[in-house]
Amino acid sequence: GASLGVGSGMHLTDFGGKCLSEDFPMLLDVLSDVLRHPTFPEEHIELVRNQKLVGIQERYQDTGRVASMGFYEQIYEDEHRYGRTVGGYMESVSAIQQADMIDFYQQRYTPNGAVLVVVGDIQTDAVIEQVQQHLGDWQGAAPEQEVPDVAPLDRIQTKMCPLPGKA
Repeated sequence: GASLGVGSGMHLTDFGGKCLSEDFPMLLDVLSDVLRHPTFPEEHIELVRNQKLVGIQERYQDTGRVASMGFYEQIYEDEHRYGRTVGGYMESVSAIQQADMIDFYQQRYTPNGAVLVVVGDIQTDAVIEQVQQHLGDWQGAAPEQEVPDVAPLDRIQTKMCPLPGKA
C-alpha cells in the first residue's frame, strides 16, 4: 500500500507520500505525473466546487471561524491578501473556471523554490537518480509574489459579526 496527498495554504502547496521503499519508484512516478500533468476534469471541478460551497456555508454558521475571518479582515487593509480567507467566498468559488485553474497552474507551479524531502529505508544515490529522471528537466520560474506592507493599527477597532440564533 501507498498513499499520496496534496494540500495547499496561503504560501505553499505540499505533496506528501508514504510507501514501502520498494514502491518508491512507483510513488515518484505518480507524484511527478500529478505535479507536471494535471488534468482538471470538469466533473471533478464541479464536485470540489460544490464541496467548497457547502463548506463556506458551514463556515458562516461557525462563530469561531466567523470571528477569525472578521479579525483578519479588520486588521488588514482592503484587498490585502491576508485579509481574505484561503477557502474563498461564495462568489469567488462560484466564478472559478477550468481555464482559470489551468492558467494558474501554468503560471505558478514550477520547480522554483521547491523542496524535496525523502526519508526512510532508501539508497541516496538511487533516489537522486530517480528524482533526476522524473523531475530533472522540469523548468520554469514562478513570478515573485510581493506582499503589500500593512500600516500599524493606530486606534482600537471594533467589528461586529452578528450571527442570528448563535450565542
